[in-house]
Amino acid sequence: ADMASPALASATPPTASPWVIWQLVDSAFPAGGLNHSQGLEAAVQSGRVKGGSGLRKVSVELLHSQASASLPLVAAAHADPSVEGITACDSLCDASLAGNHVAHRASIAQGKGLLAAVGAAFPGMNIKQMKIDLGPNFNGHLAPVTGMVCARLGVSMLDCERLFLFITLRSIISAAVRLGVCGPMEGQAIQASVASDIERVVSGADGEGVQVCGSDRWEDEDAFFEGEAGGG
Repeated sequence: ADMASPALASATPPTASPWVIWQLVDSAFPAGGLNHSQGLEAAVQSGRVKGGSGLRKVSVELLHSQASASLPLVAAAHADPSVEGITACDSLCDASLAGNHVAHRASIAQGKGLLAAVGAAFPGMNIKQMKIDLGPNFNGHLAPVTGMVCARLGVSMLDCERLFLFITLRSIISAAVRLGVCGPMEGQAIQASVASDIERVVSGADGEGVQVCGSDRWEDEDAFFEGEAGGG
């Protein structure tokens, strides 16, 4: 039986106010996501990104790659935000990233950053007790942390998946501006044009769908953050 404290109780929380979602996706929310290019820097260095059309194409590829690797864990953690559920997803994420130290490090840094920011913004979440409940072997990878946090805040699974991919896309566009691939206005136009692709991914309209841990959609992402070790 799950003997977790109330911080990780399984009771369904009330539905989140839209203000909660807006705060979580706000670029001012200090979760650290904008420090990582999500693989864009490697694509730029390899010469795959040429102009706005090239950036849009690569952005969609990176989003699909991230969705394949991470959304099953986001969904699983959201579906079961108990100690057992979260630690299982965190361990699976840790194993999947073990061969890519850059992606591994970024995932943990972003997950811990999200936990810290949520703890400060929503003290009722009792993040300190959550960490105690999860134990010393909990790594805090971003995907399961996102699912857990959204579930505990009452954000629906669909909105949680949208939130995860929106933050991923925002990080890609921010990196593109920083790397001189595009200007801020063009970047925003590209971000807006990719929204329909995100919606197809989370809704399953592209034929892929989103499954939970153990999905046969799990792909090898060893090269996902390749070339990022020198940035951020």
